[in-house]
Amino acid sequence: MGRTLPLLLLAAIAAAGPDPRAAAREEGDVRARFELALDHEAHGLAKEARAAHEAVLLLDPGHRASRRALGYARREGGWVPDDARLRELCARADASREGERRRAIRFLSECAVEPRALAALIRRVLLDQTTALRAAALEAMRPAGKEATRRLVAALDSSSAAVRLRAIDALGRWGDAAAVPALRLRYRLAGGSSQGAWIGQTRQQAFLGDFDVEIA
Repeated sequence: MGRTLPLLLLAAIAAAGPDPRAAAREEGDVRARFELALDHEAHGLAKEARAAHEAVLLLDPGHRASRRALGYARREGGWVPDDARLRELCARADASREGERRRAIRFLSECAVEPRALAALIRRVLLDQTTALRAAALEAMRPAGKEATRRLVAALDSSSAAVRLRAIDALGRWGDAAAVPALRLRYRLAGGSSQGAWIGQTRQQAFLGDFDVEIA
């Protein structure tokens, strides 16, 4: 009996659904951050207001007032940044502070199909010194699909060995079969001695094998 009671309690909690108190706290957090953003705007603190509006969107991505305050317009079921917002995010993706880059990557992921946004994310994948941010930027590019693959493949011809190796690694993690011939070519050009190309090709093959796709 002593073992049954906790299971019954857990079942009752699961049946009750989300904790309304947690939802209320989150709603309160959104409201508090939005009011903070308005207060910063009233005092001419543009950078602080932007940060507060972004904090609102991290909790509530569909918050219309904060979206509009940051320069977004609603189109085709999504939020599209205006030119000023996009330029700002691209610049922040190259900032010296890791936190700034991380947040920029987060918002650039929403518009990764836009060429400038994709270019900024590619730079993070290839140039960022922080492994976690390179991985975050790679995932943020997913909406760009084949165009992202094309740009990563182009980076294989970089004059920088470090960039080439990161492009190989990224393509290996990306999982697009279209990149396999390029990875094999680099492997052959290196006389079969490029460990990075071998790892990239192996990752691609493992990915494809998961989906029962045969590599010719």
